[in-house]
Amino acid sequence: MKTKHTFKLLSSAIPWLAVFLGAATAVRAATVSSTADDGSGTLRKLVSQALTGDEIDFNLPIGSVITLTSGEIILNKNLTIAGPGAKNLTIQAASLNQRAFEVEKDNGGAGVTVTISRLRFTGGFSFPDGQPGTAAGRPGQDVVLPAEGGFFLNDKDCTLIVTNCFFDGCYAAGGRGGLGYGGDLAQPGKGGKGGPALGGAIATLGSLVLSGCTFSGNTANGGRGGDGTNASSSFNGSNGGDGGLAHGGAIFVDYNGAPALLATNCTLFENVAYGGDGGTGGNALLGPQAGNGGGGGEAKGGGLFYFINMCAQMDCGTTEHSTFSQNYTRPGTGGSGGSGPVNGSPGPDGTGAGGGMFLGTPDYQVGNTLLAANGGLGASLCPGPDINGTIISLGYNLVGINDGQPVGLTPLDLQGNPGNPLDPRLGPLQDNGGETLTMAPLAGSPAIDSGSAGNALFDQIGQIRPVPVTSGPFPGDGSDIGAFEVQCSYDIPALNILSAGPSLVLTWPWPSTCFVLQQSSDLLTWTDSTYAVAHVGNENQVTLSPPPPNNLFFRLKK
Repeated sequence: MKTKHTFKLLSSAIPWLAVFLGAATAVRAATVSSTADDGSGTLRKLVSQALTGDEIDFNLPIGSVITLTSGEIILNKNLTIAGPGAKNLTIQAASLNQRAFEVEKDNGGAGVTVTISRLRFTGGFSFPDGQPGTAAGRPGQDVVLPAEGGFFLNDKDCTLIVTNCFFDGCYAAGGRGGLGYGGDLAQPGKGGKGGPALGGAIATLGSLVLSGCTFSGNTANGGRGGDGTNASSSFNGSNGGDGGLAHGGAIFVDYNGAPALLATNCTLFENVAYGGDGGTGGNALLGPQAGNGGGGGEAKGGGLFYFINMCAQMDCGTTEHSTFSQNYTRPGTGGSGGSGPVNGSPGPDGTGAGGGMFLGTPDYQVGNTLLAANGGLGASLCPGPDINGTIISLGYNLVGINDGQPVGLTPLDLQGNPGNPLDPRLGPLQDNGGETLTMAPLAGSPAIDSGSAGNALFDQIGQIRPVPVTSGPFPGDGSDIGAFEVQCSYDIPALNILSAGPSLVLTWPWPSTCFVLQQSSDLLTWTDSTYAVAHVGNENQVTLSPPPPNNLFFRLKK
């Protein structure tokens, strides 16, 4: 048993997320020592044995993978799961019909708080398909229950806190609608509706807190509508079923209360909400009319889908200092009509909105966040490609395209339009240091120095914020918009040499933390300088006292 201070380190910018430090308490610690799915030393076994307030950590080789093949792990007690780093340990969901984790109320019906950190998550689950019609003329079964939370489902009244984690390739797939049943001398049954898909990585019905997390390549996949069946007599062919909706390629929020979501220093890249395609209409072999195709399912919120009821506060949900780029919606395609004496009509295509973020209610706060290069896949229209809905702007956002959505931007927000999108000039998602992959603004990015740090004094990988690297003037305090703070100018600054009595002083602009002063006596061999660097005002200074007796050359190296 070990003793430590219990705490929640959360953003103090939001009243309901103030920092709390409690008295020292005894915490039972258990260590995962096996990558097996179940048995002694496994994550599943230690979670089942844990008491409320316990902490679980890991002692496994770097690069280990824990594959969950036996279904979801229930987290129904206050619990902390602390990983060794998202680059060091992966938890993979591999059960076809169940997600990996569900946070639910304890046995007394009280909500719990689960804190998870420093892990990589991948994989997801597919909801079962609907059953076909079971008797002549019966329709295929509609898939009503959603595939909810590809990796995590956080239930109502519970709180899930996730820090420094990487969600990569998680998915939630709705079941396919059941096939209609034809039968002799009976009107064929139509195809069933495809199932909804909500939150490729996380679905929350309670409070969700995200800090320092990256979501990449996660998908919510609405189920395909069931096909209609053929008419084997004088009856018409039946219609195909409608495709299932998809909300939240990475994150789905639907909570009847507050608070709902706080996301700080997070990156969402290439997440997609795929609406299910409509089923095909049945043929009319002898009858006059073939069946029509089913309609395609809607797709909303490629990165984030947010909807909350009964919230009268200003802090129902907030995204700050985050980056949303290249997230998409792809509505379902209408199914083709069947063939017959009169061919069936194709079903209507689904609609999509909010490639980066879809907001179903107007109480969501967004500040210092970059949303650009999001949209719809293929030929599908995507109103509000970066944000669809109404926001409460905290200022210093960068929105690539404002086509009338979002509503609520202010003069402190940068924005483009459909005819002149604002290019964020972001680098690829890659290892830029820290625990998770990030996207750094490239030289000339409008995000550089255009934001304000507020209470978030460090970026996603732990670098200090703000670090102004241009000459200004700055609309805020010189912080960068988004999850990543550039630490120095992309242009190597010039060195200045000043005389100060018998001494020489080298100067260059500060802050420039990613430049190293080097020296050489022959311009061939360079070594890092051993002279002390002092910060004076807005300059770095190196004093040579007395000056070196022989030639000595200096340069700045990035």
